[in-house]
Amino acid sequence: RKFRTIFESARDGIYLKDKHLRYTLVNPAMGRLFGLAPEAFIGKTDPDLFEKDAPENPDAEDELVLRGEVVETEENREIGGEQKTFQSIKVPMKGYNEEITGLCGFVRDQTEKKRLEAQLLQSQKMEAIGTLAGGISHDFSNIMQAVLGYCQVLMQDKPEDSTDYKDLEHIEQSVKQAVAFTRQLMTFTRKVEIELQPVDLNQVVRQVKLLLKRTFPKKIDIDLRLSESLFTVNADPGQLQQVLLNIGINARDAMPGGGRLVIETANADPEEGSSQDCRVLLAVEDTGSGMSEEVRKQIFEPFYTTKGAEGTGLGLAMVSNIIENHGGRISCQSQPGQGTRFNIYLPAARGPAAPKSETGPASVEKGLGETILVIDDEVYLRDFIETMLNRNGYRVIMAASGEEGIELYQKHRDSISAVILDLNMPGMGGRQCLAGLMDLNPQARVIVSTGDRSQFDPSDPVLQKACQIVQKPFEIREMLGKIKELLADRS
Repeated sequence: RKFRTIFESARDGIYLKDKHLRYTLVNPAMGRLFGLAPEAFIGKTDPDLFEKDAPENPDAEDELVLRGEVVETEENREIGGEQKTFQSIKVPMKGYNEEITGLCGFVRDQTEKKRLEAQLLQSQKMEAIGTLAGGISHDFSNIMQAVLGYCQVLMQDKPEDSTDYKDLEHIEQSVKQAVAFTRQLMTFTRKVEIELQPVDLNQVVRQVKLLLKRTFPKKIDIDLRLSESLFTVNADPGQLQQVLLNIGINARDAMPGGGRLVIETANADPEEGSSQDCRVLLAVEDTGSGMSEEVRKQIFEPFYTTKGAEGTGLGLAMVSNIIENHGGRISCQSQPGQGTRFNIYLPAARGPAAPKSETGPASVEKGLGETILVIDDEVYLRDFIETMLNRNGYRVIMAASGEEGIELYQKHRDSISAVILDLNMPGMGGRQCLAGLMDLNPQARVIVSTGDRSQFDPSDPVLQKACQIVQKPFEIREMLGKIKELLADRS
């Protein structure tokens, strides 16, 4: 009676086999694990029951057990159309005379454990990517700063209708896209706060179309159906681009033989019971393979993927997270063979969209010979900033470190009108340098520049003393405008 209680109530599968490796006793849990009635095992061998999954020598492990060894294994089987992972321990059974009469096995379903281990591994990979992204962001921003800066310096010398000017514009836009992708990666891996502003959603869609066309095969058409009277939305344009790119790439993969991707915008009525005046619809529809209801219900779950080793399972989870952070809602409609449609509803904003960022260097009022101290450890950045400032009416003093910067400021304090300080430098670093400058002159006008804005803690009492912060890579007009603004504000 005790044996029956233990045997039948166990949550792990338990079974006995005779010397011919036929099942002689199987508990209910064993039946549930393999989708069979316990009595269906009796008198059968593994090849009889699992011919489809049977290895070339299915009884090799059991033969070892019959020779007195304990064997622990892990194997995969397809049960009810689903791949399952089982861990089993097999021990020899002995009679009264110590003769081995068969074996006893214990089986545990490890499928969920393996799935969680895979998720943990993927999470650790993403954490590593976040660390890597943080480590390279400053260096990458410096490189892009030099490319963008010299590109805009060259554009100043070219007429806007020239071929060279147009080519330089393409370089400028490519640099900006590279920077945007890096910041998107930083936002996801390091949870950088999104920056909301009134956005023209149609403008975002048109920009994404250009990006998608570069990666889509020509047999996939991209159609835009945009409402001309669309309300603005409060959003981070880079994040919305990421949403469209992630959905678009999934659509591309669902149309290997070609098809059509439609992106639609429209004003929508407010949701019932919502305090929002109105909403904006952003819909993305493809003519791809579609998906089953079971798959559709899981697509927004982190690490869920149907792409095998090629997928991370983070694309649509990231999409869902971005939309939620914007106060919106996303839904999906799909059927096998009938394509997929995503409907995204975002709260409408009051007020006009932020002006479209201009390309090329705009005319900025030049300096009047004021002296600017530039403190940066990268020689090519110092050279670029010196070129930029000299060409726009400023004198420049260069320092390659925080220590040298403080020494030069102390020497030329009366003639220095402003300081451009890199925040991330070896040695004493930008923060300590800023503190040293303020000790020398509490009224010093300092512009801090950094490739990673997350390094700038607005609550830091030292960093609060900086007059301006400019994120690299900055445009010439942006930095010159900050300098002019700073020099004009004598208070």
